[in-house]
Amino acid sequence: MSLLGERVNSSGVIEYVKLPRIYDTDKPFDEDIEQFIENLSSKLLLQIERVEKNESIPKEIMNEINTHSWGGVVESINNSIIQ
Repeated sequence: MSLLGERVNSSGVIEYVKLPRIYDTDKPFDEDIEQFIENLSSKLLLQIERVEKNESIPKEIMNEINTHSWGGVVESINNSIIQ
C-alpha cells in the first residue's frame, strides 16, 4: 500500500484484502482462512463487475500502477542494465 502511494490507494481502482494471521513465517491460522476466502471472493467479484461495466482507469493512475507491476520492475532493471 505504501509503495503505490496515496494517489493510487485513494483512486478506488485497487482493492486490498486483509491477509490472515501468519505463524511460522508462512502458515495461516486455520480460523482465519474462511474469512480471508470470503473477503477475497468479494473483492474479486467487485473487480469483475467493474470490468463488465467497462469502468475505465485514469491513464495517470494506470501508469503509476504499471510502474510497480512485475513488468514495470523488469523494464526498470533492463533499462538500468542497458544504460
